[in-house]
Amino acid sequence: MSKVVQTRVESDLQNRIEEKADQRGETVSEFVRGILENAIEADDDTTPGLKSRLRRDLDEIGATDDERGVADAIREDTWDQLSRPAFRSEVRNAMLETAGVVYVAGQGSSRSVGHWLIGRLQNHGRQAIVNAAEPLLSAPIESDDVVVLVSQSGETDACLDLAEYAADRGATVVGVTAPESSIADTSDLSVPLPSVTEHVSQYATKSLIAQVTTLQTVLFDEDPSLEQIEARLDALTAFVRDQFDDGELRDASQFKRAAAVLEEYNETALDPIVASAGTGHRYGIEAAQKFTEFLYTNPTHEHIGSVRDGALNLLFDESAYLFTILPPRDERTPTDPCAEHLFVGENAIINELLFKTNAGGSLTPRLVAIALDETDDDETDSTIEQIGHQSMYGEDGVILLSPETYVDGAVSTDDLSRSTIDLFVYGSVFLFTYALLNQRWDTDRQLRRTIIKQTYA
Repeated sequence: MSKVVQTRVESDLQNRIEEKADQRGETVSEFVRGILENAIEADDDTTPGLKSRLRRDLDEIGATDDERGVADAIREDTWDQLSRPAFRSEVRNAMLETAGVVYVAGQGSSRSVGHWLIGRLQNHGRQAIVNAAEPLLSAPIESDDVVVLVSQSGETDACLDLAEYAADRGATVVGVTAPESSIADTSDLSVPLPSVTEHVSQYATKSLIAQVTTLQTVLFDEDPSLEQIEARLDALTAFVRDQFDDGELRDASQFKRAAAVLEEYNETALDPIVASAGTGHRYGIEAAQKFTEFLYTNPTHEHIGSVRDGALNLLFDESAYLFTILPPRDERTPTDPCAEHLFVGENAIINELLFKTNAGGSLTPRLVAIALDETDDDETDSTIEQIGHQSMYGEDGVILLSPETYVDGAVSTDDLSRSTIDLFVYGSVFLFTYALLNQRWDTDRQLRRTIIKQTYA
């Protein structure tokens, strides 16, 4: 490289660094030091790298000595408004009593929360649709419809455009967003979200938990209280922290074992096929999001009954694995769509693979599943047993959740069957994708470079 070209490249790089540092409100030295700290994992917590910061975001769902937890943030930032019966009644009337369609929009993990929300709204008999904001700019929104904008920052351009579009058509606009933000200012009703600190903000862990908890409180809890919120989040925090020992995933953690068996087969970097059914669909959306955000894979998300053709070829060619989240058993009756599409039906995935195998190849499906442990001494869950027996990954490919282990008397059994389970499943999605990241971090230089570049882009 000639000195003239080298000087030009160095000058362009210096200008880009100065521009990025200025955008973040940092000096050049602070910006560069941040990149180095994220790239290099220190032996202690004095300069935690990016992987450690992700772990801290999981740990700080609950309060620590240095950071308030999600429950603290709700209590200090938004509880004064959320606790008012008149406010909750106004929001519920708008969203649960409307004769029109409820459109829900969000970007990234806020869109995942939108899928959670429409599932709950549909359970209450409402017609609800979720999408990213931009596609809804051409939706046939009418005056008796409600448009819900979910945005942690409250400054998402596409959501602001949708707010204007909806208002022009006379629809009611509800912002689920930061108080005093642009979306809050333009909404007819604003549901306030607390401010949460995320050390790696683009991965949206604590903010997703805060959004789901806030909407559960405002829309669906019969008699919400801070004690109830704290009990749910304390249980989730205990579950997350139980997976770690001195900052590392414990060997006994199901998430570490699942990631390790994928590593054993050299498959942690494969593109997962996220297959879901019923209430598992809303969890599957966030799983696909986190596979993309945490691991920079290219997951596909499909109804488990639609895993055909190209997806089956990927499984058969050993270039993908199937990832599913089973709904609770009482939501899989009278027939279990997961078992039906995986093992039982004429067109079940395993039978389709067997048909292909007749021409030569491997039958054993690559399958990882997250499910509630709802068994006791007298009964077993046949679907979970079949996954453990027939998956290439064996029982290590099945992650069983036992929320009741971490719940104290402040959360009733009835409550456990709804919102607390939602939080545990979302936490499990975070933990599994983190476990895969942890497995790949030291050996996959390209992944580290991509994540660090994205963090500072």
